Amino acid sequence: MSLLSIWAKDYKNLNFYETPLEFDRLNLLVGPNGSGKSNLIALLRFLQLSVSQSFGSVSGFRYACEELGGSHVLSFNLDRPGTVLLKYKFEGIEETRYQPIYLEIKLFISKLTNSAEIHEELLYSPINGDENNPFYYYKLHNHQLNTGVVSILQPDGSQKFQRISNVPLDSLGLLVINELIQQENEEIRELLLRSNIYSVRRHLLNGIESWRFYNANNMNLKEIRESEPKIGSGALNLHLSETGENLAAVLDELCNESFDFEDQFNDAVKQFLPMTRRIRSTRAGRLNLTIEWVVEGLDEVLYLRDMSDGSVRMLCWAIILLSHRLPSLLVIDEPEMGIHVAWMKVLAGWIEYASRQTTIIVSTHSPDLLDRFTDRSESVICHNLNNRGFASMDRIEQNQFQSRLQEGWELGDLYRVGDPSIGAWPW
Repeated sequence: MSLLSIWAKDYKNLNFYETPLEFDRLNLLVGPNGSGKSNLIALLRFLQLSVSQSFGSVSGFRYACEELGGSHVLSFNLDRPGTVLLKYKFEGIEETRYQPIYLEIKLFISKLTNSAEIHEELLYSPINGDENNPFYYYKLHNHQLNTGVVSILQPDGSQKFQRISNVPLDSLGLLVINELIQQENEEIRELLLRSNIYSVRRHLLNGIESWRFYNANNMNLKEIRESEPKIGSGALNLHLSETGENLAAVLDELCNESFDFEDQFNDAVKQFLPMTRRIRSTRAGRLNLTIEWVVEGLDEVLYLRDMSDGSVRMLCWAIILLSHRLPSLLVIDEPEMGIHVAWMKVLAGWIEYASRQTTIIVSTHSPDLLDRFTDRSESVICHNLNNRGFASMDRIEQNQFQSRLQEGWELGDLYRVGDPSIGAWPW
């Protein structure tokens, strides 16, 4: 399940509801600090957190709103109360006849509290490709708060709406619609099966829940080195955690699932540490795991504690980007942090490899990394601030600097000199 586009209106310094931001497989975000890159990533993170069941006593939606900034999600030039409009477009599935799936959310920010509420939520797909003729799986809160309707597909292909009540304002309908439907009588539930709402909901939830977000600043190198995760933790170690401390367990899991992965991982490590003979997960006592590193010419086995910070970071990126369990969306913030410039070519190769399997978004300030994507300049989304403080997001057009490329310039060179076509300097 791929995310195709996103819209936002009156959200912080982003306002692009008329023209959506469309995603390719590879998307490189560039621009000065404060130009909206983190805000864009937060919109994706918001949806992923919102479909989580709960965080302690707080619903996933409430937790997501707090992470987004509470009442500060409203555009800085608007007074409360106000609304923020969000819209997400996803790849279609068989049940939608491969028509795209849209999720629209209206957030209401009151004047009296710091929290946001859901004041409208729509889930729909176009009928026969007609964007102006959608089939609504549900409409929530759009006429009256705490109520909504779900669609029942009629034999003639039309839709009939069944009213539902007790719809919460602090949970996405995408998460709770199944429980709301179960409150209806058996006849209604059977009719709702014809609308494909169950399969569409499951498809979206599975995809969104799989999204993974990584920020180089959040990787705890001390914890990664000292951690000895338990063997056989299963689902907890299908992906590297955001802080990276389950590195040994994820490597062990991936190698156990695929005989080829250990060789692929070792080949990747040799790209930036050519003296490596072998690197692998191994037992640390009876129930725990660690990573051992065997180096050419040394009889003594080395471990993560013997590696440089940059080397440990590269191990994490290799696990994330080369995994055969890539999520439907992978977001990485500033992967160049603490990495030697000579290794940017290796890192870029891994990023490109992952983009052939899934949608990947990389936010970067590194001209050395951008150099490696000179032949993929159409993948770069340039963020800039206009004179009103709002961010613009535009895919760069190679024809604006084609003559420089012919002279031997690379993409990072344009970034280094502050060429406005690829991201102006912040002053």
